Amino acid sequence: MKTAFYNCTIYTGRQKLINQAILVDDDIVSDLVTESVIPASYTKQDLGGMNIAPSFIDLQIYGGNGKLFSHELSVESLQSTHEYCLGGGAYYFMITMATNTIENFLRGIKVVRAYWNMGGKGLLGLHLEGPYINPVKKGAHVASCIKKPTIDEVKMLLDKGTGVIKMMTLAPEMCDEAVIRCLLEKGILVSAGHSNATYMQASKAFKNGIPAATHLFNAMSAFQSREPGMVGAIYNDSKVVSRVVCDGVHVDF
Repeated sequence: MKTAFYNCTIYTGRQKLINQAILVDDDIVSDLVTESVIPASYTKQDLGGMNIAPSFIDLQIYGGNGKLFSHELSVESLQSTHEYCLGGGAYYFMITMATNTIENFLRGIKVVRAYWNMGGKGLLGLHLEGPYINPVKKGAHVASCIKKPTIDEVKMLLDKGTGVIKMMTLAPEMCDEAVIRCLLEKGILVSAGHSNATYMQASKAFKNGIPAATHLFNAMSAFQSREPGMVGAIYNDSKVVSRVVCDGVHVDF
């Protein structure tokens, strides 16, 4: 179906556009055109002056509408999370499992595939937050499941989770460089978090290819006068991005 959305203010992420229309063909944005030249083959939808912008993408969400995925490894849990995300303007999400048993991670991989096979929408893949983290910065993670990774275990997870595991949060100081290199070479989005890394350790990890950090300030070595920690390393690397839990509790408004 071809639809033209018009009479709106369009925010592209780089520009603010008015008197233009968004052409959508089978749920894919095909073009931006001025309202006066909307093709006749498109059904027009008047947005009444509303704002329109790209949807959010939630890279770290554990469940939604009362269903926590790690506790209820089911397609229904993923459906509930998608519905919850849509309510907040996030069309896409990365379902996240915090530090858990390897057996439960493998079950989670199967459920994600089942969700996709039945046509489930919005889910980009699985984010494993742990178990390869630093117990000193475990936060709410289960201490008994925290471990140091072996290259064989990581390869097994990636093999079983091909196409499903898309992201992993780990403490770089707890992982051999070969493990991190393996993840990066397989296209996994590696994020440094739940880490007590020194500034030098964190900076080296970022230099070696880790592009992101998990929840700035929380469960990571703090910025201090004599040791800038992971926070300082994040600040000092222009390529590294970090998520912030902006709820007024994890980070003060």
